[in-house]
Amino acid sequence: MIKKILLTVFFVIVVLPVFSHPFHVCVTNIDYVTEKNRFTVSFKFYAHDLAHAMEHRYNKTISFDKEGKSQQIPEIVSDYLNYHFNMKLNGDTLRINDMKFSYKEKKGKSLWIYYTFTYNKSVDSVSISNTLMNDMNFDQKNLVFFIYKDIEKSYKFNRDNTEGQFKL
Repeated sequence: MIKKILLTVFFVIVVLPVFSHPFHVCVTNIDYVTEKNRFTVSFKFYAHDLAHAMEHRYNKTISFDKEGKSQQIPEIVSDYLNYHFNMKLNGDTLRINDMKFSYKEKKGKSLWIYYTFTYNKSVDSVSISNTLMNDMNFDQKNLVFFIYKDIEKSYKFNRDNTEGQFKL
């Protein structure tokens, strides 16, 4: 009996922390590229968290183990992003399905996913809905950084706060 207790304590204290991390956060950067008259939207996830979310939501196992850039992304990832992230510029709704996938890049434990879209109007207002990973982690935090010309805005989302808006 004592061996079982000691083995359980060892697992919880030593083994479990190796496979987890102390906080759950996603970062989204929305940057306007003036010279190209377009936005770049990048999402940063812990790769294993996103893989776990795909398995949970779609019952499919995918791996993001390969380091470096790739021009391909599983369709279920774009579907997940389309469902959990959208924004409005001046009231015009933009979802992931409206954007062009550029590439994904694995750097250590992080996975970056990049999209672009052209927007030919001057931006006066922004609304964002962000529920990324909220269905997976009770303590999930989602940070969004929006850069348009000389204006920088940031917003923190969580399970209780999934909508944000601001004027430029």
